[in-house]
Amino acid sequence: MYIPRPLLAALSNAALPPLMAVQVTLASSLAEQMSGVLIFAVFCLFFQIMLPRTPPWDRWIMLVSGVAMAMAIFAQPDLPVGTWSDAFVGLLIGLPIGVFCFLVKRQRLAEVAELHLHSPVSDGRFLVIQGGASRFLNHHLKCLNVPDLRGQSYGVDIVAAGLLGLQTRRVWPRGVDDFWIYGHPLLSPVTGQVSAASDGADDQALGASDRTGPLGNHVCIQYDDPEIGMVEVCLAHLRKGSVSVARGDVVKIGQLVGEIGNSGNSSDPHLHIHAHRPDGSGNPLSGEPIPIRFQGVSALRRNRVFTIPA
Repeated sequence: MYIPRPLLAALSNAALPPLMAVQVTLASSLAEQMSGVLIFAVFCLFFQIMLPRTPPWDRWIMLVSGVAMAMAIFAQPDLPVGTWSDAFVGLLIGLPIGVFCFLVKRQRLAEVAELHLHSPVSDGRFLVIQGGASRFLNHHLKCLNVPDLRGQSYGVDIVAAGLLGLQTRRVWPRGVDDFWIYGHPLLSPVTGQVSAASDGADDQALGASDRTGPLGNHVCIQYDDPEIGMVEVCLAHLRKGSVSVARGDVVKIGQLVGEIGNSGNSSDPHLHIHAHRPDGSGNPLSGEPIPIRFQGVSALRRNRVFTIPA
């Protein structure tokens, strides 16, 4: 049975902070309260970095839970201080998680110049679900040591965030067209020549994927960047029948090249984009990977929410 990951993220981000606030409210000593506050603060950081975000209301739930927690503490001034063992629980749980979050956040792609692209999506709010310099934030990085897949190692996956920040029109999506990103117009992020275009793959059912043709329907565009040299930008998982360009065509920035779908190795509709230096093999997944950034967006890291006007 298909279980939508956006729904699981929404449930976890909505339920856990209030439950932790209740635990602090019911604490029997000041040490237990302080321990609970520390765990709450560290887990809020963990939510924002690691768990799939449901923008923008998850932060409001955390804020309201934190305010309720503070009010509960001030409303109980006569609690006993408690023991060191009560306070130690917060450090025992919170410290390793906090250190883990710090190490994940500080990871950078050292000595690699970023490629600045125009956004391939517009007219909406979008969420990065895979992206960044850590394998905990970006599963594409596991391809760094795989020659035939290395080119996608700095890839980014993007979805649209609609009403209440959900990725879908329904709380429990019934098909791919329930996702806001499905069928969204895809624009060329560069001016260059189409080096590959594929349009024959079927869109996958929710929860399924095609590992034999991981990119599914896709468009790749090559151009000569003045700082990096020859670059190929690949846009993948497009909707069947939507690709509007062919190999050899010259496209300009902002030109419609297709629509976002769910073809290839994709269990939920999303856009995959990566850039690499082509190695001459014609393989859009090999070559030397290049990190990317959209103009006007500070970083394409997991859980980054950004808005692009029409």
